[in-house]
Amino acid sequence: HETLPMPTSIQAVIAARLDRLPASERVVAERASVAGRVFERGAVVALVPESEPSVVSEQIRRLMLKELVQPDRSELTTGEAFRFRHALIRDAAYETLSKQERADLHERFALWIEEVTSERATEYAEITAHHYEQAFSYRHELGLDDARSGRLARRAGDLFLGAARRARSRGDEPTALKLFRRASELLDGDDRAAALYGEVNALHQLQR
Repeated sequence: HETLPMPTSIQAVIAARLDRLPASERVVAERASVAGRVFERGAVVALVPESEPSVVSEQIRRLMLKELVQPDRSELTTGEAFRFRHALIRDAAYETLSKQERADLHERFALWIEEVTSERATEYAEITAHHYEQAFSYRHELGLDDARSGRLARRAGDLFLGAARRARSRGDEPTALKLFRRASELLDGDDRAAALYGEVNALHQLQR
């Protein structure tokens, strides 16, 4: 997700409103923002492990009463889902998180997606890969180029590579090209070579 640019005055008003929230409500809003504009109650519970599920539900209810979020429909599970009432609210909540927090939360959210989608995981591979990629990217920006970061990069790359091959098999070369390219930026060795080959091949197909 790319953060939307917003006028300083609007940004300040939204940030001030979020800052005035009780700490427990603010934490829930911040963690929910990692999922994107639409988030599931189950995901927030997973991202706020220090709170009981019933407490998280109560904080979400309070955010609804304050007209910061509203009910929505999930594309991942049959669980309860909600939407930030405006993308700028989501972005303002996300901006309050440090890079370290974002890295950790994107990784945990990716793990949650894989857990809840289970046998349907390939359907959501691109979304899952995006969050692993974000986790790796923030760790890289922090100079944390360790084994954990390497695992995140490989996991994201593998998922992008698989999604690219599936896109190609259904004849969606534009999407395949984009995904092969993202995979090649994260992988190394033979896997990177395979992604680069796929990228070149997809580009060739599009130029025919």
